[in-house]
Amino acid sequence: MAEQRLAAAEANYRGIFENAVEGIFQTTPEGRFLSANPALARIHGYNSPEELIATITDIGEQLCVSRRVVGV
Repeated sequence: MAEQRLAAAEANYRGIFENAVEGIFQTTPEGRFLSANPALARIHGYNSPEELIATITDIGEQLCVSRRVVGV
């Protein structure tokens, strides 16, 4: 019973992660992606999370992020 609930929770999380419109990711302290969702790949111009992860080996050096303040 507990295993079924855990499997259902994992499936629910995976669905949220894969279908989010915002970019979601995990990184190492050294700046490598461990995981990324399809939205993050699209935001940065890649066809898949796998392509993004294989290409970006140093987030701090290879990606430029600009903050935009809204409603101030």
